[in-house]
Amino acid sequence: MKQIGGARAGGRHQIIVRSAVLLAALLVPALAAFAMNEALSSTLSPRIRRGFLAAAIDKRARAQNTVGRARILVVGGSSAAFGVDSKMIEQTVGRPVVNLGLHGAAGALYILNVAMVEARPNDVVVLQLEYSVGSPSFQVLSYLDALVPQWSTKGELSLLDQIRLDQISGRIAFERLVSTESAPARYRRSMFDDRGDVIPRDPNLTSFRSLGIPLLGGRAPLQRYVGRICRTASRLEERGVEVVVSLPPFPRSQPNSDRKAIGRYVRSLEQCLPSAVPVLHSASSVTYADQFFDDTAYHLNARGRELFSRALVAELMRQTDPVVG
Repeated sequence: MKQIGGARAGGRHQIIVRSAVLLAALLVPALAAFAMNEALSSTLSPRIRRGFLAAAIDKRARAQNTVGRARILVVGGSSAAFGVDSKMIEQTVGRPVVNLGLHGAAGALYILNVAMVEARPNDVVVLQLEYSVGSPSFQVLSYLDALVPQWSTKGELSLLDQIRLDQISGRIAFERLVSTESAPARYRRSMFDDRGDVIPRDPNLTSFRSLGIPLLGGRAPLQRYVGRICRTASRLEERGVEVVVSLPPFPRSQPNSDRKAIGRYVRSLEQCLPSAVPVLHSASSVTYADQFFDDTAYHLNARGRELFSRALVAELMRQTDPVVG
């Protein structure tokens, strides 16, 4: 009996030890990330403040400075930052435009939350998210949370979700974005104008090489992604915000199967969006020749931006309530 009792006690001890190890494995990375974010919040070195992601500070400031006026808010990743000429739209439509697009690696939850935080009644929100937004980079989210705490979605993420976020993918690219020592000169905060658009380079300059756009794969990821967009659109509408969904341009060199995938994405959106929320464009109308792209399949160059912005203005004037005045 003593041996049995001892075995039971030993088993309980092993369970306790294993539980403690598991708990430590969960908590240590989370506490380290929390400490890193707190350090970022308190220091925010000049190097970080000059980085690409620091443009979030200026975008937030413009959004706050235009509160009280009926605006157009463009929300998305870098396709919105590179692809929209806010000054042209503002002069044509007659409303101040704020381009809140920045980086797709922040993830759909974060990007859509920016719209929820900044939109006010009578605004028009253009949701232009990339065709695939996978697991967000926790590094990117940590920096953005420190730069603009008001946009943080940390409270909506479980501890387990935070730990599971991809901390490796895109790390090198991310360091290029936040470091003024190693980043290309244009990938800095200074590359944005006062409306939040990326300042285009020489209209004839392109370094684009078609590497393919990673699209949402499988029915379940597509439905989760689309469902998140549709729920955000519904919540915005309930607050008196007019919402439209814009499709980012993509290169003609992409496989035809990509256009079919985007078609499925559009049909899924149309099935769940509120009836008053239109999807602008079609897969064919946002197919652009490779010569209109800058360095990636989501970044238009100056000529591409002009073409797309004119098409966007025409769709806004056709699909939304009158906004001139």
